[in-house]
Amino acid sequence: MRALCRDVLAACGAATILLFAGDTRGPAPADAAPRARQASRGGVAIVARDVRLGIAVTVPLGLQQDTYGVPLGVLNLVDPRVSVYNEFTRLRLSISSLGTTRNKDEARAAAAAMRALLRGIRVPVMLVPVRYGGAPGLLTHMAASPRPVTTIVFAHAGAIYKILAPGRSLAPDQSQALTSLRFIVRIGPFPPSTL
Repeated sequence: MRALCRDVLAACGAATILLFAGDTRGPAPADAAPRARQASRGGVAIVARDVRLGIAVTVPLGLQQDTYGVPLGVLNLVDPRVSVYNEFTRLRLSISSLGTTRNKDEARAAAAAMRALLRGIRVPVMLVPVRYGGAPGLLTHMAASPRPVTTIVFAHAGAIYKILAPGRSLAPDQSQALTSLRFIVRIGPFPPSTL
């Protein structure tokens, strides 16, 4: 796949390289991160996408899509400069399925999913309405957590998505990726919840 992308880019000067989630043939080559940075500096946008989720995001400079051992239905953006053995620090953004809904009102569906996700949590939680890719959702900041995580739940076309972003608030690279989020055609059934 990587060779095909390289050949297509060389042959036609395409403006986009597509990296597919779920490629578990082995770890990325050691020079993958420098190539991604060079491609981004050269005006080529690196796009990470997952066809089971039906989403695509532009990968911010310095990050890459983690495809090794990640199943279809989960899109992870990681910092390649951090050791593989420190997964929590390495992970910058994770987008996964939270199930489906029959509710036609996407804002209400996202609110119901967030209530279900927060059921039983006793710490104070601040909910902020957000909109990514045109879809309504809710963002939470869990202040009393030992490892702070910003959680976002949003709904689109009967599907509910969960985004985890390590940190008390969204960092610039996380915000940049989420701002570029767009919906693409889904292939296959929507993945079940990853709770």
